[in-house]
Amino acid sequence: MQIPFAVPFPEDSPATAIYIEQIGELSDAIAQLGLPTQRPVLVIIGGAKFLAAAEFDRLRVLFQESIVPIAEQWNAVVLDGGTQSGVMQLMGESRRDRSAQFPLVGVAPAALVQLPASVSAGRGQGSGSGMTQKDPVQLEPHHTHFILVPGTAWGDESATLAHLAQAIAQGAPIVTLLCNGGEVTWQDAWENVKQRHPLIVLAGTGRAADDIANTLRGLIQNERALALLNLSQVQRSCLQVVDLEAGPLALTQAIATIFS
Repeated sequence: MQIPFAVPFPEDSPATAIYIEQIGELSDAIAQLGLPTQRPVLVIIGGAKFLAAAEFDRLRVLFQESIVPIAEQWNAVVLDGGTQSGVMQLMGESRRDRSAQFPLVGVAPAALVQLPASVSAGRGQGSGSGMTQKDPVQLEPHHTHFILVPGTAWGDESATLAHLAQAIAQGAPIVTLLCNGGEVTWQDAWENVKQRHPLIVLAGTGRAADDIANTLRGLIQNERALALLNLSQVQRSCLQVVDLEAGPLALTQAIATIFS
């Protein structure tokens, strides 16, 4: 694990980031980043670059009127994938628009994201800092912290994201919210349910979210959704569906019930 460093953004306050080599370093990384612990944690997983414009606009209302206010009310720490796309972009922009103060932490493979030249220069190609992707993805500029992990494929960060929630909460409630989502979202959901995090699936947002919701309701038989439901029962995790059409209040109540 390296020491924390600042990630400057042109129009926003700098974020603080750290590279870690393994999950066992998370406790030290949390301390070095100055992140609070023993607080409720909200994990956001879901669609990134393939989130359609229509869903993006509909979800923006939900993020601004439900997700950000409930996180602020409960003094929660919010975790996601940290890149400038999909639900992670919505999370960052909504936090900015509501002038919220809760920590927003992105977890991503170091090799797949673009750091500013002033940060990446001189860091070399080893120990998680190598930029191996031809077109690295931008970090979302309204996050407060980033934890960068080893890996050369999206999804390599999934286990770290789930374990980070545990390391921050330290027994406080954790909620994972799934919106839309593709292949990586399935992996994120699996890792979070393995850690017994209550999973709220936002039906009506498409792709993975709708496959899980419709399987839970008996409307379809999606194999990956059935495996996730079986794991949820084994792990005694709470898995519930909230409809997008039900509006912000329904989601707020679902999250608040778990946090309380």
